[in-house]
Amino acid sequence: MKNVLVFAHRAEAKFFLESENFTALQNLPFSEVYTSEKSILLISGEGIQAATEKLSIVLTVFSGKISEVLNFGVAGSLTEKLTKNEVYKIRTVYNEKSKNEVNFKSFTSEDKTASVDCITTFERVFDKERAKFLSCFAGITDRELWAIASVCSLFKAPFKSYKLISDFADGEISCFEISENAFEFSKKLFENYTFSDKKPTQNEILAEGFYFSTAQKNILHNFQKALAIKLKVHENEVLSFVNLQEILQSEARPKQRTSLLFERLNELLNPFNAKLKSRLEELTEPLKKANCEVKFAKDYENDSVILSVKIEHKKHVEKLKNALEKFDYEAIREVLNGEKSKGLES
Repeated sequence: MKNVLVFAHRAEAKFFLESENFTALQNLPFSEVYTSEKSILLISGEGIQAATEKLSIVLTVFSGKISEVLNFGVAGSLTEKLTKNEVYKIRTVYNEKSKNEVNFKSFTSEDKTASVDCITTFERVFDKERAKFLSCFAGITDRELWAIASVCSLFKAPFKSYKLISDFADGEISCFEISENAFEFSKKLFENYTFSDKKPTQNEILAEGFYFSTAQKNILHNFQKALAIKLKVHENEVLSFVNLQEILQSEARPKQRTSLLFERLNELLNPFNAKLKSRLEELTEPLKKANCEVKFAKDYENDSVILSVKIEHKKHVEKLKNALEKFDYEAIREVLNGEKSKGLES
């Protein structure tokens, strides 16, 4: 799996091209695509159309081989709160369709630490009034990111973006001045990339997106101890058997993510119970669709089933009645008593 690095201009990519053993691809309908052992680098050209066309072709050619798309480039600031020559991680990107008209279809990057939004414009911003209008939507303006994010959404590829503030979008700095500093801009973008490329430790990931009370920290430690013995690994390696990034990318809140993590760890520790739970959920699905809550004895120590339902309308009674008619308690009793354990194990 490779990262796709996308730049609007070759000058922005200078340090990146020199960092790896890139070779130019010859079998595409356009130039400026390079590949190395771990990356694909695309110089898309400026603007939404160019970025859309070229990135779409690259993702099609390398379908199934892409881990994520990373966009780097210089951009203009729409607010004085941002600092020139600093690199900012982009959170959400918007699109200016035409003057004073914004496309409200937005895309959010996979970078959970990003805090600055960007708006991609149909042409460069050279006047203060337009910059003031755009600042209502984002702090940074560029020409390509919305297109890149849109293509990534279509191909279901995660994306991140890093923008270096070259100027304030008010027309007071020329393109020539930006071009003159392109070497330093590329260097700074690359330094940010090499820093970001370092994988966070498991502790950093947990601190970033999960919440643990003191009691939950003890539960996590107990899971790690038990699984370390079962999996024959060090305690610090246990979490590598759980897809933490998938949990982080869910829309769940930190406390909910912690519950999801414990579920995954429990499935690792007790795979039979996980299959048992899955089978019981299948058998009780009709009841749940009738807004009936279903509970079982702790650790499934007996074959009792506890049902609770809230009825507020005659229709609720009918739904519950139909669900109970489909409810196969005998099948549940057999599963709980282990009479179908062979089926669960297969």
